[in-house]
Order: sequence, then C-alpha cells, then structure tokens
Amino acid sequence: MNAGPPLAPTFELPPELGPPESGDPRVVGPYRLVGRLGAGGMGAVYGGLDERGPFTLIDFHEQT
Repeated sequence: MNAGPPLAPTFELPPELGPPESGDPRVVGPYRLVGRLGAGGMGAVYGGLDERGPFTLIDFHEQT
C-alpha cells in the first residue's frame, strides 16, 4: 500500500509574532516571511519558514 508523500511538518508560531506590515518583504533569501516580531532604529525582526519548515528569526537591517 502506498502511503503517498510524507506530510509536511507542522510548527507553532510564537504568540509574539504579529502579522507582516504592508511594506514588509514577503521573501528574504530562502525564507518566506510569516510575521514580524518587532522593529527598531536599525530595522526589523521577522519570522520565516524555508522549504523544510523550521521556524527561523530573521534580523533584517535597513541600509542607510
């Protein structure tokens, strides 16, 4: 019996993760951004997922 392809892993996102804002990037490198953790004078911190699924924090510094 063929069970089909393996199921994608499921991950819970941190409750502190807010939705992306309208000007936020949707993709950075191999990561699809799924939310924003916070922002400050140097940039923003996003949560992202790659094709394997593990949740990763991405510290995105704005260029001046």
